[in-house]
Amino acid sequence: MTTTAPATVNKALAAVREVLRAAWRLGLIDTDAYTRAANVRNVKGSRRLRAHVRGRVALGEAADYDAETGAVRVIGKGDKERIVYATNGGKATLDVWLAVRGEAEGSLLCPVSQSGHVSARASITAQALMVRLQRRCQQVGVKDGVVGNFG
Repeated sequence: MTTTAPATVNKALAAVREVLRAAWRLGLIDTDAYTRAANVRNVKGSRRLRAHVRGRVALGEAADYDAETGAVRVIGKGDKERIVYATNGGKATLDVWLAVRGEAEGSLLCPVSQSGHVSARASITAQALMVRLQRRCQQVGVKDGVVGNFG
């Protein structure tokens, strides 16, 4: 089953409303017909069903990573989609991580327990990711402030 993203539907609705407005201005439809037809509400919702809890990192599902190109589909704030590319060794690191993580469906970045168990169906919070990155930076001698905002 194919679904259309809410933003795409809303753009089409805006175009239809403009056509209706033009028809009304040209006298092709009366005010009542224009008002009723143009009064269709915008669509709300997420571009895809998500199993993760609000506040989790939306860095994509494992299936959103293209190992060939290093591209990751990311859903960000406001349900906006973008493609980012793993660079500067990031692709090689992601490839190694995915070998450890396994092929189970779920979040690309997921928690690992102290015993080493990977919870592929869970996802980590942005704060937990930031803390881990800052800890690793300190371990290898990278100065504070280098790890940026992921929002």
